[in-house]
Amino acid sequence: EDVERMHEAFDRRRRTIVRMLNEIEGVECPMPEGAFYAYPSVKGVLGKEIRGKRPQTSLELAALILEEAEVAVVPGEAFGPSGYLRLSYALGDEDLEEGVGRIQKLLAEAREAARRAAQEAGRWTRFWRRTPFGQLSRSIAAVRSVPAAGTVVLVMFCFMIFQGASNVIEVFLVRGPLGASEAQYGLSEAFAAVGGVAGAWVTARILAPSQRVWTLVTGLVIGGVALLGIGVAPHFGFYVAGQVALGVMQALVVASAVTVVVTSTPDERRGAVMAAFSGLLKLGTVCALSIGAVIGGLVDPRTAFLVLGAASLL
Repeated sequence: EDVERMHEAFDRRRRTIVRMLNEIEGVECPMPEGAFYAYPSVKGVLGKEIRGKRPQTSLELAALILEEAEVAVVPGEAFGPSGYLRLSYALGDEDLEEGVGRIQKLLAEAREAARRAAQEAGRWTRFWRRTPFGQLSRSIAAVRSVPAAGTVVLVMFCFMIFQGASNVIEVFLVRGPLGASEAQYGLSEAFAAVGGVAGAWVTARILAPSQRVWTLVTGLVIGGVALLGIGVAPHFGFYVAGQVALGVMQALVVASAVTVVVTSTPDERRGAVMAAFSGLLKLGTVCALSIGAVIGGLVDPRTAFLVLGAASLL
């Protein structure tokens, strides 16, 4: 008889906590099948303003709930992925409703803040967000939200400019001081592709994220040294060796950079950060082509390669 009463009480509390959590906008809570914990998804709440703060992870949200609502919950990071909370319903009915009610009231402010923000966003604000400049600002904000990813993207953006500019200037170098033919220039590009295959083969065998970080750094150093070597190349064969090194560098750097960004970004922000990462690198390529064309027309190609190589290493 006592066991039956306990069973009824826990079932009642289980249904109560699930119902109250699902009443919160942005929260989705499945019905627990065992134990006495609810494990709702709070991904729809993350990133929204709540009392002047914008929690980006369930760890930050749990701290905010404890501070503002005085209710203790366990963040999903304790069990694996971010974006979830664990709440126990092994307590009295009144305490349960009081605690979840406080969370309801607190998280309802996120909906109200979003509504006010939408009202305050005027026509020109919406227009700005649709422009390339507005999209760029959102991309930068997404990358800055993850410090490790932001560092990698900044380094890659700068390096893409230096490397891309060298791709334009090399035409002036090959056909000028080195005196190579069009056929020889095409052959050098084939050797660069061989270097890329070799770099990809090496990178595929490096699995640990910490090793990928060192692979990224190694690739950047190889690229800088290769640009310096091409700048002082005494003959076309030396230039071809530099192209092979650049091919290896590109494979090492790109694959490692993507791995570092992915592994350092929480699941709920990974899509936005990777989209920003891709967009900023494309912007760097466009800037590189413009800069390379200007430098190639104004500066001696050997000098340009030396400057770009030194800048890459820096």
